Amino acid sequence: MSRENALFLQIYRDLLEKIQKGVYADGKKLPTEKELAGSWSVARVTAHHALQRLEEEGYIERFPRRGSFVCRTLPAQTQQDTPVLVLVMGSYAHNYGYEIMSGMLEKCAEFGYHLLIKESGNDQQKEEQIFRELRHLDYSGLLVQPAVGETYSPWLLQAIYTGKPVVMFDRMLPGISAPYVGTNNEQLSEQAVTRLLEKGHEEIALLTLTGKETSSIRERIQGFISACARFHVPVHYDLWLDNLKANRTVFASEETAAEYYARKIAVHLRQHPQITAVYGTESLMTVAAVRAIHALHLRIPEDISVVGFDRPALEMHIAHVEQNQVQIGRRAVERLHRLILDEDSTPSTRLIPGKWVDGDSILDRHTVRG
Repeated sequence: MSRENALFLQIYRDLLEKIQKGVYADGKKLPTEKELAGSWSVARVTAHHALQRLEEEGYIERFPRRGSFVCRTLPAQTQQDTPVLVLVMGSYAHNYGYEIMSGMLEKCAEFGYHLLIKESGNDQQKEEQIFRELRHLDYSGLLVQPAVGETYSPWLLQAIYTGKPVVMFDRMLPGISAPYVGTNNEQLSEQAVTRLLEKGHEEIALLTLTGKETSSIRERIQGFISACARFHVPVHYDLWLDNLKANRTVFASEETAAEYYARKIAVHLRQHPQITAVYGTESLMTVAAVRAIHALHLRIPEDISVVGFDRPALEMHIAHVEQNQVQIGRRAVERLHRLILDEDSTPSTRLIPGKWVDGDSILDRHTVRG
């Protein structure tokens, strides 16, 4: 399933849910195609297809120059006859999230589930609010990317320990007995840092948003350390810039966040001119690092090399390791499906292999020295 289809289905299902719950009451006007395209950051044609499907199914009426309105007599709601899976995801963007949802939607269609998507914004309070709202919903299982925090959600723990089918993905909760599907973060991270070490880089700045409080980042940090140990190179912790999100700043957009972190990274690079390479453990960090390097009028890779984790939203070809997001989404739904059918209740862990993607962002220091 393409990203456009995943977004179209998400918009369609969000509007359908609001119509069925009465958020958009009989005769009420819906947002326009332009408004939907803006709020969902999609092409206008994607919003058009979502509204068109609602019209075809008899939920709305569309009038030229007037807009779309909820029908006063709605069709019979067969949605309740379809088992529902709930996806609680921290956030989703072009570089991470949409492909996971595509894989999940593909498998939900195959198994006959409706996927209800909820975004927590990686905020535990918002996550807890979502879980409280779910108490009033009849659903078959949960797919959860846990929000980062010092404690675990009591509601999530209750769901797991009372036998509600739950599969976690992307982030583990240590000590919690529930199936998990994700990436071998440590192995991929070690692979990324190895590429820098092979090219003669030792003064490497590691950049993270959340630091060790997030299981996936903790594993990527361990991969960094393992690569250095294998090459007998010291880990220069003083060059790291980790836990940049410690102040819990809330940003209006990913663009705003990238600019904010770029300024922080630029200051760090000025303070540590011995840095020859940076490793962004999240795609946002890689984007911010590239902007910081350019802001300092430095060149990539001649002055500073760059390696990232996951594909950054940039025009230039940055070398990076990449998760197989679609496969993570597929396997998470498959695992939850088996749990619902009581075919496999073990708290197993499934790690999906990723891959290395070459780019033009690593300088071979051996060649330069020669």
